[in-house]
Amino acid sequence: MPGNPQLSPAQVVTNARYRFSIRGLLWLTFAACVCLTIASLCRDSEYFGAMASPWMWATLAMIGATWIVSRRSQTRRWVLCSSIILYGVSLVVPALVFDTHDADIVFGYRLWATSVFGSWDFVHDWIYPPPPSWLNISLGVGIPISSFIGLAANAMVPASWIAYSIAWRKHEQTVWVRRLAWGSVAAMLSSVVVLSCAIPVPVLLPGYALWVASMLSLAVRA
Repeated sequence: MPGNPQLSPAQVVTNARYRFSIRGLLWLTFAACVCLTIASLCRDSEYFGAMASPWMWATLAMIGATWIVSRRSQTRRWVLCSSIILYGVSLVVPALVFDTHDADIVFGYRLWATSVFGSWDFVHDWIYPPPPSWLNISLGVGIPISSFIGLAANAMVPASWIAYSIAWRKHEQTVWVRRLAWGSVAAMLSSVVVLSCAIPVPVLLPGYALWVASMLSLAVRA
């Protein structure tokens, strides 16, 4: 009848955000199987025991979820504010656990101070006496390199915020914002990899995920 507001099934457009995907479910199942396999193999490892920790996989899942959500986001509103909030929260929550002899939970602000002020003695005290390294990278080399990489990551955080503010005010392209943000994300991930070459792999906690998410969201959405 004319004027009937009802639509036929062919006219109904489903929202892609909520569309069920068999392929996505299969990839998620495959990823879960890989994670469980790695965790079971590393449970009794001297250097990779952290890979068996649920906190490690929860933190990595948070980073992956940030990337997925940021890619699906259709708006740039509040992208700068959310990045600043995530970075600020990451400083006051636990970020790493050095499980060498006695488990030492390290908060984000402590790692920030170590990277910024170069307090190598603090890091040395956390993991003293130093264990042997599995890649023969000495403790005196791996920790300073990791700290300098962390310093570079933290330095690019405010630089990317300033670049985004300038680009937003002048209505310019955000090419430099994305480059700085992606560079910061790469440095954040590399710092843990380099540190893990000198000591047993530390357990990642949500503070580390928030630290990476603060720049990952800006890099994807800018």
